[in-house]
Amino acid sequence: MSQLRRSVLLSGFSQYAVLILGFGKVAVISRVLSPAEVGTYTMASVLIFLTVVFREVGTRDFLIAERDLTEEKRRASFTILITMGAVTSILFFLLRNVFEGFFNAPELAGMMMVIAPAFVVNSVTAVWVAMLQREMDFRTLAYLQIFPTILDLTVSLSLIYLGYGLISLGWGYLASVSLVSLVIMVRQRGKIFYRPRFKEIPYVLRFGLQASGATLLNNVGSYAPALLLGWAMNAAAVGYFGRGQTLITFARQGVEVATRPVTQAWFAQNSHHDIGEAGKIYLQITRMIAGVAWPFYVFIYFHAATLIPYAFGPQWTISVPLAQVLALGGMFSFFAVSGTSFLTGRGEVTVAFWFNFSSLVLRLSILFVGLNYGLTGFVWAIAISHFLGFVLLGAFLNRAAGLGFGAYLANLLPGAALAACTALVNYVLIRLVYHSDTLGLWPFVVVVLANVVTYVVALIVTGHPLYAELKTILGRRIGRSG
Repeated sequence: MSQLRRSVLLSGFSQYAVLILGFGKVAVISRVLSPAEVGTYTMASVLIFLTVVFREVGTRDFLIAERDLTEEKRRASFTILITMGAVTSILFFLLRNVFEGFFNAPELAGMMMVIAPAFVVNSVTAVWVAMLQREMDFRTLAYLQIFPTILDLTVSLSLIYLGYGLISLGWGYLASVSLVSLVIMVRQRGKIFYRPRFKEIPYVLRFGLQASGATLLNNVGSYAPALLLGWAMNAAAVGYFGRGQTLITFARQGVEVATRPVTQAWFAQNSHHDIGEAGKIYLQITRMIAGVAWPFYVFIYFHAATLIPYAFGPQWTISVPLAQVLALGGMFSFFAVSGTSFLTGRGEVTVAFWFNFSSLVLRLSILFVGLNYGLTGFVWAIAISHFLGFVLLGAFLNRAAGLGFGAYLANLLPGAALAACTALVNYVLIRLVYHSDTLGLWPFVVVVLANVVTYVVALIVTGHPLYAELKTILGRRIGRSG
């Protein structure tokens, strides 16, 4: 577990660094762009993410999970990636005006035109990035995430300052993708191109199509709300939703998604473990994640009225109740990510696909109903869909790994205890001490310190496994310094 622990820490560090930089970028653009422009940027980001997943056709998952990864299979993967990169780039360019009209989002076509070449640039080095994850070289991956994000931030904000508006964000993304490719080309001394190979393509696609289908379905379920709002309402509604969602994304990506590349690679490398042992490790990982994520979500729920105006400006107070509802749903959202990672890493791609398909159908059905009740009703539909997806995952894990639903729930009791302690201290401070949901700077600092102290004490009193992990890490650090 030491390699797994180090990898999670490195992945978590890079994810948080990238997320903090991205949060700073969003905070700036939220003050200089209108809600409609912010909504357009949100929809462009969703389209980029879903297109990247579609372009990969599961090759990244294949390269990580394949036990006998030969040179021929790497060449086939490269052939698929470069072909799909060219196809998606052309489609992104040709359909830009269609998407702009469909989502009623002015300037979306301009952003898509600038971004389109990135899918070809990214495809050239995608095999090498996947190999770094397979080898669990998360130190190099951290560099490839942090420095391009800094370049994206620099280019985007500089162009916005010079008056180029929303399209500046597209140029920033293209610059960051280009930097990743340039660094890998230099690192590999130009030896990044494989000769096209078609013989093993059917073998790669048999795994890749199912894996990419599961991943694409999972991500469509996660990112569909922004596109549905753009279609049913307008770009401004997407902007308000996006600012409420940003705080939840900070928790989800930093705490939960940081573990996905690590756990998937680890389960793939240790697939010889029997399913019972792998299931116990999966439960341990989710118990750790819940112990961090749940108190964070509770904190966001109680302090959204303070955090959103500070972070994005007073014009975004409409997003406060949205963030509170999304925080409740967020407590169940990460299970789909970790569950899919576990099933895919174990090679259960068919089970992962059908779980994500069932979850997506369920979620979209609820979201379409929620559209009839305005923006607030829509975010309640999101929260309900996350909870029902959590229940559905329990059934699939029981089928694939023999994890009983009772053990599935009992595994989360330590995290629930930490969340309850966090809720209690924040309720007392807001309702009985400060008598206000909106706090000034120093009262908020006091609240943050009180939450930290409460969390550490609760870790010790409840005997949460995270406390033992922290003691182990600190003990090693002290031993090294001594």
